[in-house]
Amino acid sequence: MKNSGISKSDVFKILFILAMTVLTFVLLAQTPSLGTAVLLSIVFSILLTPVVSAVERKGYSRSSALTVIYILLVSGLGMGAYLGSVSLISQWDEFSVSAPQYFDSTLKRLETYEQGWKDQYPFLKSVQIADSLKVFKDKTTGWFLSHGAGMLGNILTLLFLVPIISFVLLKDGRRFRKRFYELVPNRFFETTFMVSHQITASLSDYIRAKLVEALLVGIITAVGLGIIDAPYALVLAGIAGVTNIVPYVGPLFGAIPGILIVAAAPEYQHLLWPVVAIYLIANVVDTVLIFPLLVAKLVNLHPLLLIGVVMIGQEYYGLIGMLISIPIATALKVIVSEIYYFVYGQSSFTAHE
Repeated sequence: MKNSGISKSDVFKILFILAMTVLTFVLLAQTPSLGTAVLLSIVFSILLTPVVSAVERKGYSRSSALTVIYILLVSGLGMGAYLGSVSLISQWDEFSVSAPQYFDSTLKRLETYEQGWKDQYPFLKSVQIADSLKVFKDKTTGWFLSHGAGMLGNILTLLFLVPIISFVLLKDGRRFRKRFYELVPNRFFETTFMVSHQITASLSDYIRAKLVEALLVGIITAVGLGIIDAPYALVLAGIAGVTNIVPYVGPLFGAIPGILIVAAAPEYQHLLWPVVAIYLIANVVDTVLIFPLLVAKLVNLHPLLLIGVVMIGQEYYGLIGMLISIPIATALKVIVSEIYYFVYGQSSFTAHE
């Protein structure tokens, strides 16, 4: 009878893989700047992999395909920035000057309403909504003043590291995977290959779906704001699209700037409810149509678990952590599920899908 136990060699291989995995996670966790650059590079390489493979099938080498794509990408981004810079930069400059004024005006009106509520309902005297917002504004301003230089440095570091790391991942990714599979014991090779393939596919599909979702939400918002002739339509639509990537709280954060502007500026107050309606329509279309078709079917996790992993991601990696928390949780679910079924005698990945 063939021995089905695990040999010492297999044990050493497994322990080595686990040790390298833990070491990698510890290194990335202890160096957030490097961790963020690596995570963004993985996302970037996932997005470009199909394009690189398509160019490679035309007869180009991997390096040549990457070089051509990088040149076209930089040229396209530069051309797009040039064509859209005039209107967008003009709106952004005006928005950055006007936004603090709108916020102050909103605070003053809120103070008036709050005082009226307190006069009418004495039990609300302990409520200090306007004061809380003032404290939030002061803290936020102070944080940006003290951390602005560091943030700029981090952005420049990312702009330098991400293209380089992405190039390496795209060029040598196949070799890295081959070396990894060589370390896997033979009896676990099939399962490891299928699980890693499932994880890669899930991450790729999720990231692309979220980007398409953000683009569609931004387009819907831009069209709606443009129809009613709302101020800073392009900037506000861009904010709505980008923040929509963040799970749960993104749509709320994306709507706040536009609503505050039309609520605070007397010349735009007649647009308050139309603007609110546009954000609601964009969110409803996203919730009812875009998200179920593009994203929900890719994430099979309990809502409470999703909220938990998003909060954990925000705690350790901020916005980037919130963005990557759900795909990482999905990948861990695949791994844990496979381990569970393997321990209980069902090692086939497809058997329990």
